[in-house]
Amino acid sequence: MKRVMKMTALLLGLFVLAAPVLAASDAGGRGRYLFRKECRTCHGTDGRSVALTPQSRKADEWRAFFESEPKQNHTEAWQNIGDRNLEKIKEFVVLNASDVFSSKAADCWDPK
Repeated sequence: MKRVMKMTALLLGLFVLAAPVLAASDAGGRGRYLFRKECRTCHGTDGRSVALTPQSRKADEWRAFFESEPKQNHTEAWQNIGDRNLEKIKEFVVLNASDVFSSKAADCWDPK
């Protein structure tokens, strides 16, 4: 009985420690997918606007962008994306901004 309780406590402790990491990777994965799907249409290398990657701006610049510019300059393009998906894109670009770089940003254009 004590062994089962110890194993349960150990597994619960591991879950508690792993939960933030799993949540962050899920947000990054979904945000990365949405960034490539929604933003690359106009902002890719062959897009009709300036090419952007998460490293094109610093984290604070991305935060400011999502607070103001989409409402002003991206209304039509972003009307069907939804607030939840915009938040995922924001999380991805902020986590991979030029001043908080991770390896995920380097391959955001690669269709792996």
